Amino acid sequence: PNYRGYFEQTNDREPMTNVLHVIFGHYYTGGRKIWYQMGDNRPIRSDIRLFDMHEARSEALAFGIEEWLMQAGLFHERPRSREITYIWLAFRTARALSDLRMHSNEYTLADGIKNFSEGLPYPWADADGDAVWWDIEETLRAPGHSTNYIAGKNMMQQLMAERSVQLGKNFTIRQFFDEFMGGGIIPISLTRWELTGFEDQMKFLMDITYAS
Repeated sequence: PNYRGYFEQTNDREPMTNVLHVIFGHYYTGGRKIWYQMGDNRPIRSDIRLFDMHEARSEALAFGIEEWLMQAGLFHERPRSREITYIWLAFRTARALSDLRMHSNEYTLADGIKNFSEGLPYPWADADGDAVWWDIEETLRAPGHSTNYIAGKNMMQQLMAERSVQLGKNFTIRQFFDEFMGGGIIPISLTRWELTGFEDQMKFLMDITYAS
């Protein structure tokens, strides 16, 4: 009862960052569908498949929304709360680095835990704490899961910028998220192709597929 791990340290100071993450990434309805998929019965786009595409896309959105809403003014009257959002960013970035380095055999399990635990600005994530062990073990069970947060968020930011250039003064954040979230559970690169018409990422993926 006296233990305060990473989640307690951050949520006690500012819970809204994690609340946003959970709502956009983990608020499931029947059949493990995210709330904004309710009523979507399209084949392929709405089904949960064996490949972890669902988690990859939803985690990218959930991670991104934390900072985007902060930049939009969510914490305008609570400026110290911005620090918690950035600490969450550091938490997930340190975890992703451990993910990459463990799977490239640059890190042992112990190295991954140490890098993760020491990669935060405050000593809130103990090396033997639940948050660190759970996430590092999950990273080993699902290669790339932790890097999906970072890569997916960056892909969404790229897509947002490209759509704003395409649409000019007609671009709105609301329309962008309606289009993105309405696209279904497909790779972000496919959503980009669908919304912008840009084929460069798809050609790259197809070249890799046929080369293998």
